[in-house]
Amino acid sequence: MKTTIKTIITAILAMVLLAACGVEDEDTPEPTPTAPVETAPVETEPVEPEETPEPSDATAENLSECLALLGKDDEAAKDALGGGEENIAGDGETLIGRIYSVELFGEQTEPSTAYDGSGKVSVVSIYLSGAESEPYYEKLVELYGEPDESSEGEASESGATWESWNINGAQLRLVQSYGLCTLELTAPSTAVG
Repeated sequence: MKTTIKTIITAILAMVLLAACGVEDEDTPEPTPTAPVETAPVETEPVEPEETPEPSDATAENLSECLALLGKDDEAAKDALGGGEENIAGDGETLIGRIYSVELFGEQTEPSTAYDGSGKVSVVSIYLSGAESEPYYEKLVELYGEPDESSEGEASESGATWESWNINGAQLRLVQSYGLCTLELTAPSTAVG
């Protein structure tokens, strides 16, 4: 009996969710046809494509500051990297960590920390804007040398690839998964090898 009720509820839920697919929003006006407009050709000078700017020298310094966050308590971490904003859990009270704003690899990023059970930064996660990890990999090799032997390089079961560097006992991992690139910095006690 319970199985039948669950099946019926699941079927009703699926129909309700699918019923909304393809429904037009009433607030969206219908497009009105317009007559084609003739325009005179405009002569323009060829524009040279801009070269991608090289990551600024701030990358090395800012990554060092991100690594320095590992193991710090909130009092010590709050003013790092120009000051971080508290990241509070949905309960409105629990401090998860902090979110910072810093330039890495020539792009503006928002490193975020997570505190462990003792209130110390155990992880710094940095989402990067590029879909491919190669430019980040090259800069990291320039800064820290070749990645550790524990690096994957090939796709795992989840489709993610990563390269790892051990820096003063902490681990820096560059992860690429489904067109997203992330840097994960973990404290020595939580580093996964």
